[in-house]
This record gives sequence, C-alpha cells and structure tokens, in this order.
Amino acid sequence: MSVRKQKNFEPTSSCRPLITVAVLNWNRRDDLLLALKSIRSQTYRPIEMLVVDNASTDGSAEAVEREFPEARVVQLDRNYGCPGGRNRSIPHARGNFIFYCDNDGLLHREAVERAYQAMCRYDRVSIITGLVKSFSTLEEVDTRCDVGPMDTCYFAPTFQGGVSLHRKKMYNEVGTYPDDYMYSGEETNMAYRMLDKGHLILHDPAVILWHRKADTARDKCNDYLQRQSNDFANVWEFWPIELAIIYTLRAFVIDPISALRAGYFWAWLCDRPRLWTHVARSASRLRHPVRRETMQTIWKLRRKDVMREEEVFRIDAPYWKDVLKLLLGAK
Repeated sequence: MSVRKQKNFEPTSSCRPLITVAVLNWNRRDDLLLALKSIRSQTYRPIEMLVVDNASTDGSAEAVEREFPEARVVQLDRNYGCPGGRNRSIPHARGNFIFYCDNDGLLHREAVERAYQAMCRYDRVSIITGLVKSFSTLEEVDTRCDVGPMDTCYFAPTFQGGVSLHRKKMYNEVGTYPDDYMYSGEETNMAYRMLDKGHLILHDPAVILWHRKADTARDKCNDYLQRQSNDFANVWEFWPIELAIIYTLRAFVIDPISALRAGYFWAWLCDRPRLWTHVARSASRLRHPVRRETMQTIWKLRRKDVMREEEVFRIDAPYWKDVLKLLLGAK
C-alpha cells in the first residue's frame, strides 16, 4: 500500500470540521475524474479529497495526481472489494466526518453541505444517506441545479454506501465493514450493529448523487450471487435464531425460483457450496445476534415513516406478532 502526499493542503482555522470525501476506485479512470470534479465543486469547506484505489491497471492513480493535485491517493496492493477498500480509507481520512461518493457518481454541489447540516440536527444520527438519481448520458445531469421542495427526511434501516456521510468516531463502537464481502450487503451488516447500539441512520433526499446506469465493472451474475450470499450471511450473523430458521426455510423454496427467473439457475446451483461455507462461518465464528427489539425497530423503519428521533426505538407491537408476519410473508 502506498499513499501519495496531498499537495497544497493547509489546516483550516474555520470552526467548521474538516470533512473527508472518499472515493473508492477500480479501473474507472474516466468516471473517477468526473466524480472528483463534482467533489471539487462542493460548496462545503473545509474539504479533503481522498481516493482509495483498488490496484487499478488503467492509470487511474496517475490521472488523479495529474489533474487533481489537491487530492490524496491511497494505492492498495490488490482489489479488496468495496467494503474492504472503504475500511482502508478510514485510517487515512483526516476529517472527523467521512463522506463516501461512488466513483461512477456525480454529487450535487450542495450534497456535502446538506448532509453536514442534517447531521448537526441530531445527537444520535451517525450516518446521513442520500437520494440516488440514475443517468445514462451527462446531458441528463445538472449538479448545480436548485434543489426544490423535497420529500421529508426519515430514519432508515440501512443506507446507500456510495452517498453517505459518516461520523468517524462511530467505527470505534460499531466496527467497520465486513472485510470478506466483495460488494453488496456490507451496509446492512453495519446497520444491524449501529441500530443495536443506538446509532441512527437518516435518509435526506436533499443529499443527491447522480449515478451512471451502465455498470461495466461488474458481472451481473456474480453480482446476483454475491448479494444473495451476503444477505444470507447477514441473517445468520445477526438475526435471532427463530428468525434465521424461518428465513432459511423460506429461502429453500423462493431462491431456486428467483434464480431460474433471473436466468442464473445453473450458476446459482454451482454456487451453493460457497454460500453454505460463508453462512456456516457467520453462524459459528461471527454470530452475535442483535436484540429482538432491534429487529422490531428495523421492521418499523422499513415503512419509511419514522421522522422523529424519539419514535425510532419505541416498540408498539408484540414481538411474536411481527414474527408471524414474517412467517406468512406479510410486509
């Protein structure tokens, strides 16, 4: 691992905290440069630009150093995946807050500003997550547009990792992302630990990221299998035993049908040994189930209608009533 020194960086005397905007990259030089341009245009100050490169071979690091001399580049020795790469950004971030931006995304000019303002309004919120808008061509994107009337903020059960502001000190209590996940499911994994320890996630639709629709860096079949495997592992790591058993029994029926409809049945079948090895590890060595009250809180937050901090952990229904809903497949 190597770190390119940041040029022209000076400590600020402002009372506002330094926010590190971190971008994880793997072989997406052109998209990365566009993302950094949108970060450079942010209205919030002071800001630090940090690029964590997963051993790209397309000259990404050199292009950043040439075109964005104010950025710091951390070059990793191999591709650690999305969660592993983000984990390795944390010790290099100088700010007390880290804003993560996807390398194939473009931030609205006020995204960091609005996320910070939202964070300041709450004591227990440790992550602000934003709104993702898809685009196919740059002509569809206006990162300087005025943000009109938006939907109300709400407390969420998980977050979008590629457009989210984190309190850095949170990691000392809840830990970092699962390092053995390549991508998918890592935000949910962290969210379980956060909510179980009383940390909150706020969705603010005024924090906007435009995200490119085409995803050339991933294989869709592998993405499908990774998502399913990591979701299963999360269940056996965090869910109370009765819920994990119900989920597994339902998966035996639902997953083959889902794989067949998606056109990945043979790949899904061949992937079963790896999935069950992953699940067995989560169920044995990693298992630390959250409180049953936390599961009820998560189900409650999935309705996306909780808007007051004091309402988040208020449980209104008996636990076994919610379990019955899960068993019957009701939302």
